[in-house]
Parts: sequence; C-alpha cells; structure tokens
Amino acid sequence: MTGRREVLTRRAWRRAYPVFVGRMSVWLVFLLGAKEALGQALQPASMRSAPGLSLVEAVRQTLAQDPNIRLQRLQVDYAKGVSQNAAGQFDVVLDTAFSQGLTRTPLTEWERIEQGRANVAEAVEHVVSYRMEISKQFRSGITVSPGVEVTRFADNLDQERAANRASVSFIVTVPLLKGLGAAATDARERAARVSQEAAVLDLQQMIASRILNTVSAYWNCLAAQQQLQVLMESQEQAEELVDGIGKLVKIGELPASEQLQAEADRADRTAARIVGEQRFWQTRQDLALALGLALEKMALPPEPADDFPDPDSNAPKSSVDLPSLLARSLERRADYLSSLKAEEATQILLTAARKDLKPQLDFNLEVGYAGLDEGSQFQHYYQSLDPRAVSGPNLLGTISLKWPFANQTARGLLAQRQAAQQQSVIRSQDLSRTIFSGILVAWSEWERSLAALKQTMVARQNYSQTVTNERDKLLLGTGTTLDIITLADRLNSAQLNEIAAKARYAIGLARVRFETGRLVQPGTTLDSPVSVEDLTSLPDWNWAITPKTQP
Repeated sequence: MTGRREVLTRRAWRRAYPVFVGRMSVWLVFLLGAKEALGQALQPASMRSAPGLSLVEAVRQTLAQDPNIRLQRLQVDYAKGVSQNAAGQFDVVLDTAFSQGLTRTPLTEWERIEQGRANVAEAVEHVVSYRMEISKQFRSGITVSPGVEVTRFADNLDQERAANRASVSFIVTVPLLKGLGAAATDARERAARVSQEAAVLDLQQMIASRILNTVSAYWNCLAAQQQLQVLMESQEQAEELVDGIGKLVKIGELPASEQLQAEADRADRTAARIVGEQRFWQTRQDLALALGLALEKMALPPEPADDFPDPDSNAPKSSVDLPSLLARSLERRADYLSSLKAEEATQILLTAARKDLKPQLDFNLEVGYAGLDEGSQFQHYYQSLDPRAVSGPNLLGTISLKWPFANQTARGLLAQRQAAQQQSVIRSQDLSRTIFSGILVAWSEWERSLAALKQTMVARQNYSQTVTNERDKLLLGTGTTLDIITLADRLNSAQLNEIAAKARYAIGLARVRFETGRLVQPGTTLDSPVSVEDLTSLPDWNWAITPKTQP
C-alpha cells in the first residue's frame, strides 16, 4: 500500500512538475522585473537616519560654517588692520604737555652776601610751562609742525615780577631727495591697501572653492546613496533566489551545485552591499566636513534630498570659442586678480626702495615769534601770546644731509624688493597657465562626462529591454534562469555606472563654472544669494560663443 502511494506521488509530481517550474520561473521573472523597475526609479533610500538636505541649503551652510572661509575672513580683517596701521603715518598728531614745579635751593652765606639777600636762606623758583604741537606729514613727504609754548618763571631773588614768555613756531620740513613725493612716502600705505584688496579677492576665491567642494561632496553622497539602494535590492533578490533554488534542490529537481552557486552569488552581493554602506557613510562624513558641521553633529550627518541635474537642460546650442573663453575667464578668476594685486603691491614697494638709495637731504624752515608779558595775574600768562607786542618774526632755515656711503641697508632692501616683485610676476604667469589648463580639462571632462552619461543610459535601457526579452523566452521555454541572472547582473552594473556617470556630470558642471570664474559673481560676499541654477547649469557664454553654421 505504501509503495503504491509512492508511485502515485511520483506520477502526480511528474504531471505537476511543468506547472511548478513555470510558476517558479514566473516568480523569478517577477523579482527581476521588480528589480529593474526599482533600479530605474533610483530614488533615495526610504529609511533615513538624518533629514534630507537640499543642494542650495548645503551651500548656505557651508558659507555660514566652513572654517576655511572663516579663516580667510579673518585674514581680510588682518589685512585691513595692516592697511589702517600704515595709514597712521599720515595722521594729525597732537603733542601737548603741562608742567608745574617748585624748586628750593639753599644759599651759602657768600651767595646771600653776593646777592644782597642776607635774610634769604634759600632760593625758591616757581616754573609753570605749557607746550602744544601739532604735526602732520603729507603724502608728498612734506611735514608741517605748528606749535606754541608758554612758560612762567618767578623766584624770590631777582625776579620780583613773574616773567611770562611765549614762543610760537611754524616748522616746514621738505625732503629734497630721499622721501620726496608720494611714490616714496606713502608706498607702505598704498601697498597695504592693495594687499587688503587682494585679501578680499582671496576670500571670494575661497568661497568659490568651498562651494565647489560642497557641491562635489553632495553629488558624491547622492551617488553613494542611490548605488546603495541598488545594491540592497540586488542582495534581496539574491536571497529570494537562494530560497527558490533551495526548494527545487530539496525535491531533487536541481543539483546541489546550483544551491552553492546561488549562495555564492548572495554572499558576493552581500559583500557589495556592505562596501556600499561604508562608502555611503564615508561620503556623508565628507559632506559633513564640507558643510563645516559642529563636532556634536558629526555623528548624524545629513543626506542629500535633491536629484541629479537633467543633462538635456544643458545641451549647448552653440559652439564655444575656447580662446575667448580662456582670455575672458582670467578677468573673472578672483585668485588671478589677487595675484595681480600682489604684483602691484610689490611694484609699489620696489619703486620706494629705489628712491631710498638716495641720500637724505632735507630743508627745514622755522617761522615764528617770541612774546613776553610780566605779572603774576593769570591774564599775563596768555597775554604773552599777543603778536602785536613783538617787534618782528623769528626766522630759521636749515639744510641737513645724511649720506651713508656704503648704503648697505637701502641696497639690501632693494634686492629684497626686486626678488619679491619677480616672484609675484612668476606666480601670476604660472597661475594663468594653471587656470588655462584647468579650464581645458574641466571643459573636456564635462563634454566627455555628458557623452558617457548618455551611453550609460543607453546601456541601462538596452539591458532592461534584454532582460524583458529573456523573460519572455523563459516563459516560452526557450530561455534559462541562468541567462536571466547573468543579464540581470549586467543590468545592475549598468545602473551603478549610470549613477556614477550622473555624479561625474553634475560635478563637471560645477567645475566648469568654477574654472571659468562663474561659480560665483564678482564681489560675492557671504550674504550673497545662491540659486540652484548657479550650481547645476552652464553659465551664459554669449561673449564666448561662435554660432553654429548650418550645413
């Protein structure tokens, strides 16, 4: 009886086997079709550990928090302080002092007899003095110094009435050789002011470079996120495949080697998913560093919420004239403009150093008068300043010469300034070459990334259609499960390649803008608005476009 049941069971299984295999095939095809649909969607992972962050918001956070920008901003403040310090050379300086003193000097018997003051044991002198001088150096090198000094002197010997003496002077100093003219006198101030302008341009360049860094980190993070989604789906399908083949192996319809192959495929996809998770975490940390997140927020970095830019929206309608693009881009690159400012500053100091080789020959003219008024009352003190009581002015002219024969100090400074000026010229020339090369590479990279992206999209579409065709063949009994798995793997690789190509293309757009000086506008500050078009589209090339000729 038992044997008969076994025979009937075998017969029933033979009749049901085609139906079972057909259902299993349909089940496998359904899984692969689901994988294809999910892979085409390429949506961010649904299970987020942190809120999504838009690209524009990421850039705004970078401008507000990035330590490199903050450091360069402090460098601008430092340069401003240096410029202000140099300008202090031409400030109006007030020099004033008031003094009052009482001096007691004991007299010998002989001194008392000689002066006829036998009853005076000591000489008492009372001196009150007030001095005020205002000096001003002009950028021509000329210095003017008006001043006034009033002194009251009284003692208990011969000065029975207090003597109030006033001295009024106006001094002009003219450097006849060294130091004459603005090129020699205000060189340090002008060089500092130009250096401050260079620091502002360096800040603009730092803003552009950190924006590019954030945009690159953002797109790399989005690519890692979407690739992880594909790898997770691939692992899930591999696990389902292991379960399905395992059931067929148990009933003896498939050899055990098929089970081992499926398990190996699952292990390989699990390892790929683990690597993808680590890469996604690493790119999230890179994005957090680019944003300048605080230390306490690094454990929960944000995830990108925007999608990649559409390549069709940036299709060039005209051919760009690269020579014009290269030449005009230098006018927009803040780092190159900063190098020109540095070159200008060194040239200013070099000119001043050449003038310092001359000897110091100054002409000094002093004009003034001296007044006197006697009396202890207070009004006599300032009435000594009355010019109507004087008989005439005082006049003093002086020519002074200071000539170091070897002049080692000035010659050594000139050698330093010449070397610094030549270094700045070389740096500017080398930077222009670097910028030109960067533009050529960025433009070529963008064009090729666009072409590569289109090819990866074609590959993904073709593999998707091939999987669909192979699925139909499997339903008709002319295909195999192994063929489906092989083509699905290729589709999976095509999806990963397409995501990577999208990231390269998006980063290429931002790099073209950066290299041509059009990622930010000239004069950009930390408060300047940033739009998504500035980050995900090509700039306007109207000034560097050659219209396409019709065939």
